[in-house]
Amino acid sequence: METPSSSSKVMCTGTKEKFGFQVDFSWGVGSLRQCAGFPARFLNREDENCYVAPLGSLVLCWNVATMQRKYSFQAHSDLITVMLYNSHLNATLTACYTGEIKLWSPNWELFLSCNATVGEVHFADWSTNGDRILLCGEDIQLHSVVIAFDLVKQHEKWEIREKWTVTPKTPESIQSSSSSFQEENASGYLIEAPASVINEGKPSSTYVKQKDFYDMAVFTSQNNVIALLQRHHNHFSEAHLFSESGKFLKSQTLDPLGDSKASLMCLSPCHNGIIAVGFQGGIFLLLCEADLSITSFLQATGSAQAALWHGDYLLAVSYLSGIFSWWTIRGELVHEIRGGPTNSIIHLNWAVPGRALWVGGIMSLHYISLDYINPGDKFPQHLKQVHDIKFLEVTGCGVAMNEKNLVLAGDFTGNIFIWQKGKTDPVFKTKHESSIRCLTWNNDYAFIGCLDGDLLRWLPSGDVPPCTALTCLGGILTMAWSHDCTSLAIGLDSGHLCLYLFQPVHSSQPEELLNFRAHFIEREGQEVAAEIWSVCWSPCASMIATASEDQTACIWNSSNGEKIETLIGHTTAVTSMDWKEMANGQLILATCADDKTVHIRDGVTFEMKHVFDTKDIPGWYTLTYLSLNPVEHWCLCSTQNGRLVLWDCLSGERLACRKMHAGSIEGLVWNKDYTLCATVSSDCVVNAFSVDEVQSKL
Repeated sequence: METPSSSSKVMCTGTKEKFGFQVDFSWGVGSLRQCAGFPARFLNREDENCYVAPLGSLVLCWNVATMQRKYSFQAHSDLITVMLYNSHLNATLTACYTGEIKLWSPNWELFLSCNATVGEVHFADWSTNGDRILLCGEDIQLHSVVIAFDLVKQHEKWEIREKWTVTPKTPESIQSSSSSFQEENASGYLIEAPASVINEGKPSSTYVKQKDFYDMAVFTSQNNVIALLQRHHNHFSEAHLFSESGKFLKSQTLDPLGDSKASLMCLSPCHNGIIAVGFQGGIFLLLCEADLSITSFLQATGSAQAALWHGDYLLAVSYLSGIFSWWTIRGELVHEIRGGPTNSIIHLNWAVPGRALWVGGIMSLHYISLDYINPGDKFPQHLKQVHDIKFLEVTGCGVAMNEKNLVLAGDFTGNIFIWQKGKTDPVFKTKHESSIRCLTWNNDYAFIGCLDGDLLRWLPSGDVPPCTALTCLGGILTMAWSHDCTSLAIGLDSGHLCLYLFQPVHSSQPEELLNFRAHFIEREGQEVAAEIWSVCWSPCASMIATASEDQTACIWNSSNGEKIETLIGHTTAVTSMDWKEMANGQLILATCADDKTVHIRDGVTFEMKHVFDTKDIPGWYTLTYLSLNPVEHWCLCSTQNGRLVLWDCLSGERLACRKMHAGSIEGLVWNKDYTLCATVSSDCVVNAFSVDEVQSKL
């Protein structure tokens, strides 16, 4: 399939940002844990091996039989959080985190593209007859909202019209108000501050105010709406029932065995007047859609986080133990099978109703056949894993690009992959017995830093597994080559800075030049190790900079290890740093920290030039990595909630802020000529992208 012309460039509707991130290629299975739903093979009924899913901002179609992607293209400017098929229209709705809404034909021709009056979009649903859409997100005042839209077609053009909006109100308002809710921008949140904030009067730099929010919402069979409200700070969650016109009808406290801390995990469609609400730990409450009365509850085997209806039975699949269990609407267990996937299962979808299932893990996809003994049996006796796709498995961590733009990445299970643009499968792969934390290239050699202290050296083209180049007395958290690629600086979790000379690069006995404790914290008169989270070289190569969890960045003489400068100002752990000569000849040193700020300093005097604050970004997060682009005078920074933020280092202007991953970004690097950037995330997706000027499309 050819990439639709409408999605070949970053298109943003209503954005004020000057730049966007044009994804050149992505490697991974699918962003399953973030997305509200999937078309699966409905888009191609004749090909049961075809599966369509979002992958970051891309739409991706897998052929699971060959384990190859049939096509992929960037459909949105940031993370796709909604992908829902409409059988009445034979069309697919997609929406991304910032509220772009698009409607597609089965061949991915664009029917509709607009920007909703809502951001932070995280859930959606189609009405029973397919003419109305629900979105859960936040309005411009950062209030949690559920919005209903009518989908209409006029003069051969599709458009959506906002029908009604509801937001949560404080518990006091609910108790004192007969209607409990108002239409059109009702607001009011109960904000609770922890005792430390109340006592000290000033919150920490990482403190985020909590609020009630609508997590999920679905249409009932009568086109009423059931919305699930997640309460914060140990308040029970609630189900709210709204009429077709948005009028509040009823509220039901969701009390999963008296556990007020149980988080909402999933919500089934309505079936015969019943919906199933899943909670953390595998508890399900079954509610009557007409009045929200609780008909039963059940404790699904294996802390299930995904369920769907199999006839009149609820099928739940365990999170890690591979158990499939069938339950009646009265909460009775009637059948159970073992032997299913064990890859953090969070998504279910029928491939062939009653016969085959698509089962999605956080970063895996499985085609499961249900085998019956007799044709009339209600339940299968065996499970058969027909097809499986997985790459990075648990927390992708560390990324690097070489001169050929080969992308090197690892994960916490020890997987190491090398990818090339245009190829689904890694061109090289291997596995180590310990978790991978950081990676770098030296010409054709890949160097891999492991949390067990091993530094691996690997020549992928040599068809020889990685060998141990050296072993450090501490986990390797970060490393950087000198500009002549002869000396490798390494930061350890013990707070030690090490420097090794590799001449030649494949030397079996690298020479140790430096090894000393560079960072520590004093506690009760004793020195406690402070991890080094980032190292970089000065442009002149005479100095090495380190960033640490002790809230400082330090400058060291690379010849003798003498401390030259201690940079202070961050109020929490300093997570990443970079030091480069910009195209205008100016030297810049940049640091970022858990306090959500980026410090831009003069690279010679170390005087502060700019402080970039990201605290307007919603949700809890820290800053994880940054990298300078000297050609464009840019500073690109990543966050723990999957965002990329771009600034102009000269003017201090923020140029872009987009959510590109479903998890924490755990690696960020530019290629040699600074035209392409790569990221890896705990969502086990690797992106290669360019930074392009935004093209506005109204």
